[in-house]
Formats: sequence, structure tokens, C-alpha cells
Amino acid sequence: MSQKKKLSKRLLAIIIPIAVAAVILSAILITNIFIPVKYLSAYINLSTDKLRDGEMRVSFIDVGNGDCTLIEFPDGKVALIDGGSGSYNNQLKIFKKLNSSKINKIDYLFCTSSAAKRCGGLAEIVKYKEVGKIYAPIYKNTGATDEYRNFVKQVRNKNKEINECTYGAGCYSEECGYCVWVLYPAKSVSGSEDNLRAPAIWISYGGTSVLLLGDLSSTEMSGFLESYTVSGFEIGGHSIILEDCNVIKVPGGIEAGGALIALCDLTKPETAILSTDDATFSLIADIGHFANGNIYRTGVNGTVTLSISDGKYAVKKER
Repeated sequence: MSQKKKLSKRLLAIIIPIAVAAVILSAILITNIFIPVKYLSAYINLSTDKLRDGEMRVSFIDVGNGDCTLIEFPDGKVALIDGGSGSYNNQLKIFKKLNSSKINKIDYLFCTSSAAKRCGGLAEIVKYKEVGKIYAPIYKNTGATDEYRNFVKQVRNKNKEINECTYGAGCYSEECGYCVWVLYPAKSVSGSEDNLRAPAIWISYGGTSVLLLGDLSSTEMSGFLESYTVSGFEIGGHSIILEDCNVIKVPGGIEAGGALIALCDLTKPETAILSTDDATFSLIADIGHFANGNIYRTGVNGTVTLSISDGKYAVKKER
């Protein structure tokens, strides 16, 4: 074999792997523009889970000891409340849930606290999904965490603005009859260290109402009850009747007792949800007393979904 042919074969042996690598790299870069490669498994082999006509779904996504609540409205709009801790496994669960419902746009995004377990995953969600109106605490002096700052940075990168997550914030549809409203804190407390705690949020549709208690402490829960008892809650000309609550989402870090018992005694929920892995036995027992044992824990049952339609609701658990 001539020296020239030997040289050509050597060159080909070098060039071909380089060319193949270049093609693969280009494909990855092009794919990453539309789909984040690290979450690729959340975008493939997904079964479509579409809403039925007139149905609304509220899904408490299993993100460990944290919170992420997805609301799919009957008119096709979507709200997301918090985004878990931001760990890879939790982020993958959230993207899988969004993609299984073919959700590319989040019309209403609520960041309820700078606590990592609630806002840690929101930066990635804002980065890879289209987002409409955003509600979040606006920290002026204290309280902001690195996770919160990363979230705000991504919001700014998308040229979006943040609306304060305080009493009256949320969304409402006269035509469909649904609402998602922040009930507490009753006024802005931005800049306060106490604002690390998530507010109470009211979700209502088709005769079913859900109360999310965030991470309210016993003291804050007492304040919430006092505000309701003294002046009631009225938003946009609509009165909120806590006694109409069907489902209550209990703060994971709270102990059973005083304020929580008083609130459950007022609302008498039929169903209770806990997004935590470490609920105490006393908390489960006390809540179960009011909810007739209908308690669902994302740490045990996986993602828990409420399907609301025809004036009633059904509960579906992942496991």
C-alpha cells in the first residue's frame, strides 16, 4: 500500500469520529433550544391526559417535603402555585406532569415564599415554559434566599414583572365560575422576615372549594381566623365563605392543636391533603377526625389530583 493511501486512511479515521461528534453536538444544541436535554425524559413517551369538558383539575405534585400545586382550568388556562425545592428529581416530576397535560404556557404563576422548598424549582420553570402573570412576595430588605433571587433573575430575563402575592391577588373567570385568590396575609408585609411563610389561598369551582394553608404558623392561623371572623373576606365583589370548604391542604410543619383545630372545626373539610414526608401522628389523627379519615399524603400516595366536575369532586392518587 502506498504511503499516500495509508495517510488517507489515517486522516479518515480521525475525521469521521470528529464529524460524528460534531453532528451529535449540533443535534444536542438544536434540541436544547426547544427542549432542555437534562429533562429530555420528561418530554418523550408521554401519554396525553386531557381534561374532559367542564372539568377542572387540582394536582398536588409529589415533590417531597415541599410544595407544587398545578391547576388546570376548564377554559384551558393553567395556574402553578410554587415549584418545589429545585432538586433534579423534583424538577423532572414537575416537567413530566406539565408535559403529560401538554402544558407549554402557565397563565398564572404563584411564588408564595422565598423558602427553598417552595421557590427552588421556579427558575427552571420560568426558563423553559412560557409564563403569563406572576405573583410573588417582593422583598425589600430581608427574607430573600438564593433560590428566590434565581427565580427573580429568570423572570427579568423573560422581561416579565412581578405582582405582589398578597390579599386579593389571583385570577377569576366569570364565564367559567372559577377563582384562585390569596386570602392572607391581609396586607403587604414585604420586607419582613416573617414573610418567609406562604399565604393562604382559596380555590373554587363548580361547588367545590379548596383551602391551601401554605406554611402558616399557629399564630398566623389565628390571625387568619380573626380576620375572617371580624370582617370576612370579599374579593372583587365576591364573598369567600370558609364554611364552604371541601378540601383543606394542611401546613406540613405545623403541630396539631389550637388554631388548626379551630380552623378545621369552622371549615369541617371532607378531605385533607398533606405535602410532606414527616407529618406527626397527632397531626394526622386530629385532621383525620375532621376529614373522616380521608387524608392523602404526597409522601405516601404520590401526586394527588382532585378532578372537579358536575358539582362534585373525585380524588385520584398516584400510588
